[in-house]
Formats: sequence, structure tokens, C-alpha cells
Amino acid sequence: MKQCAWVLCGLAVLMLAFSPAVAQEKAGKRGDKVKPVVPKEGRGMHGGKGGAHGEIPIDQLPALMTKELKLSDADAAKVKEKIDAMKAALDTWDKENADKLSAAQADMKKAREAKDKTAAKTAMEAMRTLTDARAKLKADKEGDLMSVLTADQKLAWEAYKLCYMVSETYRNAALTDDQLPQVKSLCADAAKQIVAAQDDAAKAQIRTNLLEDVKAKVLTDKQREGLTTTGGKEGKAAAGGGKRAGGKANKGL
Repeated sequence: MKQCAWVLCGLAVLMLAFSPAVAQEKAGKRGDKVKPVVPKEGRGMHGGKGGAHGEIPIDQLPALMTKELKLSDADAAKVKEKIDAMKAALDTWDKENADKLSAAQADMKKAREAKDKTAAKTAMEAMRTLTDARAKLKADKEGDLMSVLTADQKLAWEAYKLCYMVSETYRNAALTDDQLPQVKSLCADAAKQIVAAQDDAAKAQIRTNLLEDVKAKVLTDKQREGLTTTGGKEGKAAAGGGKRAGGKANKGL
């Protein structure tokens, strides 16, 4: 389903061109701060080389979870079964919705070329409906995956995912060995909050707060300046979107 994934990627890129204006209109009515929509990285929404920014590619999950959670062979088999089911469900969804995604891409392209904000808003809403449906399916399958883990394993895995997100988000910062323990400590605290959170919005806010804490409390002025020149990814990774930053990966997280 790589073709479908590329369509989603292209749609997100097109959405980026219009989202500030549309979001500004909505935010103006509510008085909220505007957070731009950011394109997702290519080569798969849920597998292959890199999924959405800050999100571990699904193909890497079995090995990573087995290693990080020190799973027994029996537990590793259960985990892999759930992951395979999630990938199969997402592949099926991608196949069944490929035509709808292509149509949305065409509508977004036309709106962009015509600089038609109304048409762009309509196309974005249609796209949101599709992406929300896929996100719900993925969340449901992730819930099935988490059901085979113990409470301690869930907490440990959430902390690992947060460290991965921070590492990817601040890839350009090249975190030092002295900074890694601070990051892990912040991730551990945020993981406890996420496990206790009741809804996705609250979890997303916790991730955003984590990224802001790392930026403010861990990164140096020079590292923060580097993020400004290359394009920071805070808030974008927290929502599961955004292109992967270039530069060297942060080792040890």
C-alpha cells in the first residue's frame, strides 16, 4: 500500500499550503493559537523507512518491543500477532480508500492552483474525515496491542516512544551524553501522565508539553538557535505529523 501512503503524504503537503489561512479563520473565532498542519514523511504511513515524524515505523515494532520490554518468547509472539493484525487492518483501509484519497488530492491541487480558500477548506474537511477514520482504526488496533502488556510494560513502552519522539523532533540538536538522562527523566514523567490520561487530546497536550520542556530545560541556547534555522518540529511530532528532520540522530535514547 505504498502508493496510498504516498497519496496521503502528498495530500498533507497540499494541506500545508492552505492550512494557515483556514486555521487562522477558525482560531480567530475562538481566540486560539494557530498550529499549522504539517506534511507527513514519505515511504509509508505505517511501515518502511520512517513513518510519521516522531512515530516508530510499524515494521520495527516487534523487534523493538521484544528488546526494550524484555519479552518472553510467548509474550513476543502475542505482541507480533497484534502488530500483524494492525498492519493488515491499515493495509486494507488504505486499499479501500485509495480512490477517495486520490480524489481529495485532486481537489486540493485544484484549490491550490486556483487559490480558492473556500474550496481548500472543503477539501481539507474531506481529507480530515478520512485521516480521522484511519487514525481511529490505528488507535483501536494499538489498544489491542497494549492489552497484552502488563501495567509496567505499558509504562515502559510509552516512555520509550516518547524518547523516540524527542530524539526525532530534536535530531538537529545532537543531544549530548549529559543531556540524555535529563530527557529520559522527562519522558518517564510524561509517560505516567499519558497512561493516566483519558482522551487523545489530553495525551497530545502532554506530548507537546514534553517537547516544550525539553527545549526550554535541556537544550542549550546554541541548540535552540539551530532548531530555529532548520525548522523546529515541536507540536508537529506530538500530533504525529511532520517531516523527519535532517542531521544526525540522537544516540542513546
